[in-house]
Amino acid sequence: MLIIKNLKKFFGALFALLLISPCVSANGVIGEVYTTDIGALIDEQPISSYNFQGYTYVVAEDLRGYGFNVEWDAGTRTLMITQNADMVRTSLTPEQINIKKSDIPLWTKLFDVYETDIKTYIHGREIAACNIDGRTLIKLSDLGQFGEVVFDEEHRLAKLNVIRHGLESAYSGLSDVQELSLGDGITYTGQTEGGVPNGIGKIYDKSTLSVFPGTVNDKEYTGTFRNGEKTGYFIDEGYYTYTIGSDRGTYYSSKFGNKTATSGGVQSTEYTPGFMHEYSDYHGMKYYTDEYLTSGAASGFYRRANVDYEYLYGMLVTHYTTYTGGDLNIELRGEAPRFERFGTSEYSSLSVIDTDGNLYTAPGADESYANAVYRRRNALDGNYRDGWVLARDNKLYLINDENEQNDVLTAENVASASSGIYVDNGGGMYELTPSGEWELIDSGVRQVSGSGYVMYLKDDGSVWTYRSSNTGGSWIDGEDHSQPVQRGENARYVSTDGNICLYIDSSGTLWGFGMSYSGGLSYIDVYDFDLYDYEKSLENYVSPVKLGEDFVSVKAGDTVLGLKSDGSLWGWGSNEYGQIVKGGDEYILSPVKLAENVKDYEFSYGAVYVIYNDGSLWFWGHPYSAYSMGSDAFYEPTKCEFVYNPAKYWL
Repeated sequence: MLIIKNLKKFFGALFALLLISPCVSANGVIGEVYTTDIGALIDEQPISSYNFQGYTYVVAEDLRGYGFNVEWDAGTRTLMITQNADMVRTSLTPEQINIKKSDIPLWTKLFDVYETDIKTYIHGREIAACNIDGRTLIKLSDLGQFGEVVFDEEHRLAKLNVIRHGLESAYSGLSDVQELSLGDGITYTGQTEGGVPNGIGKIYDKSTLSVFPGTVNDKEYTGTFRNGEKTGYFIDEGYYTYTIGSDRGTYYSSKFGNKTATSGGVQSTEYTPGFMHEYSDYHGMKYYTDEYLTSGAASGFYRRANVDYEYLYGMLVTHYTTYTGGDLNIELRGEAPRFERFGTSEYSSLSVIDTDGNLYTAPGADESYANAVYRRRNALDGNYRDGWVLARDNKLYLINDENEQNDVLTAENVASASSGIYVDNGGGMYELTPSGEWELIDSGVRQVSGSGYVMYLKDDGSVWTYRSSNTGGSWIDGEDHSQPVQRGENARYVSTDGNICLYIDSSGTLWGFGMSYSGGLSYIDVYDFDLYDYEKSLENYVSPVKLGEDFVSVKAGDTVLGLKSDGSLWGWGSNEYGQIVKGGDEYILSPVKLAENVKDYEFSYGAVYVIYNDGSLWFWGHPYSAYSMGSDAFYEPTKCEFVYNPAKYWL
């Protein structure tokens, strides 16, 4: 018996958002609605539910976000509920989902229930309904024609699985079932056309994964197909058992939802977008993942939730974002400020700092598609994604969460830092040990670059490298570098990404050594060991190569960027995403001029970022967010026009 809604402040916020149904005629109180500790889900999406007369009820108008049309006809005073499998779905907010059963005041009255003269129909069948505050209340079980309503007594959850019911019913009713062998232990049964799946069908996957020998699938996919392509609604569930070295285990997952058809990796616009839901059980770690699928860039919502039956809906939302026009669940903060410099980068994680010391996650770095997201005030340097910030008072903090009040002070009198390394105002270079203590590595240090494999510049102009014992000590030359090794002298700037090492001498000449796997040293390392002249290439691992003149700073990475004394920015190395020369070769082996009047610059996984002397921030190439959202579009130079506050529910 019993069912949902709870918490005083939760109710106030929730009911203000509920849609009001057409005007009803109230003819008298016929009962009362109470709170309950039973949660209700439709296709695993939590829906607000109520206890009335010992049964589980839902608001008919709420069904608009769960795969149904709800239409009011004022002339006939009827409410028509019909299934609409193609509609975009909604979700309760994390605040509404994250309700503990223990916090619910049971048998607390919520509303009076009134009889109504409005007739309510589900696909033409009249059902009993009543009125609460101008909204129509119906039994969850009245939706049973779309799928069996299952009650989980142990966890006190009422579930209606519409997609599973629809697909299984369609498959069981087939009269023209064909069987196909798709190879490698994969078979198909269902409707076909031209020798390929076409219509409703099932795929049985008993294949062996070639990536990890000994890993075996046991999965079943039920869904719709068009010309062999998976499209529309589907159920995909089962497990694979794996053996990786001494690690053996089982990964179970159950997915269902809606996906658009694809052709050559391009989504078709002929199909209405839907949602995908996944339930996984990996080594006992259970979680849900929900996301919307669209025919273009990602939109809708993405939710990650742990399975936790202490909560009303059996889940605890731990990660929540919404895609809105490309930016993820963020509020407009204002126009972009004058930017001053980039924070110390870590591959795809990039921060940017304005002239007032506010630190932002840079555009394209997985929360903001085209603009920057505000993170911290009073910053001298930092990397939000990598979890540290150096404040203007030279205090180094480790970031615990969004709330800077919870940042952990880890060192003081810090002049500069990178991940796990800092240099104090006296020139001492310290490394964070696995025990959480800072260990002095060297003294007289002026500048440091990298983490794990570190390159640094001393006051006397000497260039040194150091391979942290935390990451193994040895480098690509096979030698032990767990103690500092001198690499050059008479230098004024250094930079490394752990593979390529660069330094600028006092005359402005740029030198480099290390692995030139992307052409950063003006040649390409060969990875085919049958052709690889290891001894010859080894010379360049330790012997510097001259790369250019008149440089004042440089940033090492897949793509190398260097700033010259006239303010011009030059780039070479990886050109995979057209960030150096759009439409050019994959590797650019000689410096190419990219911009002028540059104040600061950075490279972050596929994109070049530039702060010009006027404080404006621009980027081009293929930013990480575009990559992660599956976009194949290459950016022309794009300006950061606005900055945003982070998502309220980004946990």
